[in-house]
Amino acid sequence: MTAIVQGGVSAEADTDKVVALLYDGITCPGDWYDALDAMRETLGAACFHTLTVRRADFSVVGAGLANLESPPDKVREYELHHARDDIRMQMPVKAPLGTPVTDHTYFGARALSRSPIYVDWLAPLGLRHTLAMGLRADDDTREVLGFIRPRAEAPYGPESEAFCRRLSPHLVRASELRARMAQLGEHAATGLSALDALPQGIAVLDEACRIDHLNARATASAGRGGLFDSAQGRLRLASPALQSAFEQRVREACAPAGGARAGVLHLPVAGGVVRITVLPLKPSHPLAVLRQRHRALVVFAHPAEAAATDPRQMESLLGLSPTEARLALLIASGKTVKDFAAAQHCSEHTARSHLRNVMRKTDCHRQAELVLLVQSLRLGG
Repeated sequence: MTAIVQGGVSAEADTDKVVALLYDGITCPGDWYDALDAMRETLGAACFHTLTVRRADFSVVGAGLANLESPPDKVREYELHHARDDIRMQMPVKAPLGTPVTDHTYFGARALSRSPIYVDWLAPLGLRHTLAMGLRADDDTREVLGFIRPRAEAPYGPESEAFCRRLSPHLVRASELRARMAQLGEHAATGLSALDALPQGIAVLDEACRIDHLNARATASAGRGGLFDSAQGRLRLASPALQSAFEQRVREACAPAGGARAGVLHLPVAGGVVRITVLPLKPSHPLAVLRQRHRALVVFAHPAEAAATDPRQMESLLGLSPTEARLALLIASGKTVKDFAAAQHCSEHTARSHLRNVMRKTDCHRQAELVLLVQSLRLGG
């Protein structure tokens, strides 16, 4: 990486290392930090700072990220008390994503000299010149990246802006992917937490019966050597006679889109029979999404057991909205779409639109499959 030159960045500044770190940083926070810090060093900045602001009033959402040399108490003070009054926020929030903008070209010298942020906040810290860009946006917020040079240094020049423009497509794309990965992680974690709250044994498996997750009830069953064992990370039934059929059901559930099928087996155990339901999970399902491959959801439940579960668990497990979860529960209880429309005071057309969303999200092709799914999770009572 070529070092800073007076007034800007050398035209030969090598961006390859930064680009590689940006994409590695999608899943590794340390690499993301290193990428931004490498940019800071090349730009001759004293600090970098990323933060997410509400577009309506520039208030900060959550905590941002700054380089280690930046005093953390000052960074947090800025986020909590100064960001919403900072005239510099107009630059990256109003400009197109990935467009580097500098304060001295965006604002006149008079505006900067009269701004409390420059006079009362930046000056005592020995800082002044800012280059910023928007990285990611949604309906309400925008993620912003800023670099601030020491007051004694020259303002950012054309070379600095050109350096950032070379990196901006990668910054924007990597920022979006990082946000998406964070959302997927939260979604999947919520789904797994919901699994642990269920009274049935639940397993998430791949096509070879390798275990991605066992909920608390399933782990206890394996530990007691009851329904199945989980030796070497694979799930095997306690009944060798049913193992081959079970493996076949799992392979069918993990088949590519359009070919996946649900299946049911009955496992004799002391005191009765346990129903084993094997259900497809497509890659976009909350419980499979981090792997981006088809998975099977295996439910071990005694038919005589009764358990009513909070519909919010359905939302987490199946990725449904509250309205969609209520509709799925009602359908599983034997009611119709017309019944749902009457209960929700909506048109039958709207109710059928909700049902299409439920079928799409659960990868069910017939209402009978949806009923089987809900009843297997014992969410309908």
